[in-house]
Amino acid sequence: MRSRKFARGKEPVLVLCEGEHDRELLTELLKRRDIGGIEVWSNETISGHSGNGAFGRALDALAGGAIGETRAIVVVTDCDSDADKSFAAIQQQIRDTTRIEGPPTRCYPVPDHPNECAEGNPAIAVILIPGAGRCGALETLCLDVAHRAAPRLADCVAAFADCADVGSWESENKRDKMRFRSLIAAGSAGNPELSPARFWSDGPGHELVPLTDAAFDPIAEFLTGLSARFRLAAP
Repeated sequence: MRSRKFARGKEPVLVLCEGEHDRELLTELLKRRDIGGIEVWSNETISGHSGNGAFGRALDALAGGAIGETRAIVVVTDCDSDADKSFAAIQQQIRDTTRIEGPPTRCYPVPDHPNECAEGNPAIAVILIPGAGRCGALETLCLDVAHRAAPRLADCVAAFADCADVGSWESENKRDKMRFRSLIAAGSAGNPELSPARFWSDGPGHELVPLTDAAFDPIAEFLTGLSARFRLAAP
């Protein structure tokens, strides 16, 4: 797949995520929480490749001259079936990236732990979703919130998944993705074909999965801290 054109802004913090669904949620989260100084891009938009195996390609694309005025990069990735393995895989992708064009020519730093900044130019941090020590993906976190915000609909989706024997699927991620897409379709009466990449901007996302829910606080608080730090440090 060919790399796609994208227009980098001048915000000091850049969030990299796996795909356009993640970008939709994170962009709307920043708006809803009034967090500035950050822009969000997906691996797919930058390099033409999506998923948690494409962060290295996206970082290479940025290193080739698109890094601009970025002072910090935050990689947001799913825990999948093992949070430790997912984090280690991101660390390795960062280590394997090309050197950033100068001046000065330099390498990306590699964080030792999730939610910690590795100092460098730019600094790099990794956020695991739905959270360190958990299994699952962005959809897992969204379903947690939906059970509080729209319990009747969430129970209907759970019943449908049970009827379809989705619990027998080997991948927890795929089970949660099925449930989340069912939630979107069932909750979007005017547009049951709504893409997850437009769930909050064009659909009922703010009612079914409100981004003001406390489940999103750790992400928002971490990004707020980075924004404040690097906006103040900007020349």
